[in-house]
Amino acid sequence: MAEIIWLIILIVAMLTVFAFLYSQGYMVSKSISAVSFVGSTKGNSASFSSCSGYLKRVIKFKENGIYTFVLDVELSKGDISIELLDSTKQKIMQLNCTNRIESITVDKKEKYYLIINFRSATGSYALIRE
Repeated sequence: MAEIIWLIILIVAMLTVFAFLYSQGYMVSKSISAVSFVGSTKGNSASFSSCSGYLKRVIKFKENGIYTFVLDVELSKGDISIELLDSTKQKIMQLNCTNRIESITVDKKEKYYLIINFRSATGSYALIRE
């Protein structure tokens, strides 16, 4: 019985640590089905084959101001889209194969959510922040 209680405490502690790390932008939440997927640690670039699903992460900016995002994408098939949501989960930016550059105004005190959606995509992308 004591082992079960320790196991429950350990699981709760791990979930708490994971939730904290995600909220601070150190962890990525993802649900991906792909033949191959090799991505960067911060989700700024990846190469993939037959990829469907999403990646989500929290972003905090160091300074207030206007940031320009550029999507450098090379796809042989499928589609990719990148969304940035504000702290109230309202979409403030969307990049895709036809709209590859956009500027937004950010507040360094706010959390932002970056969501990358893949739809049967094969190729690579890089998200460049200027």
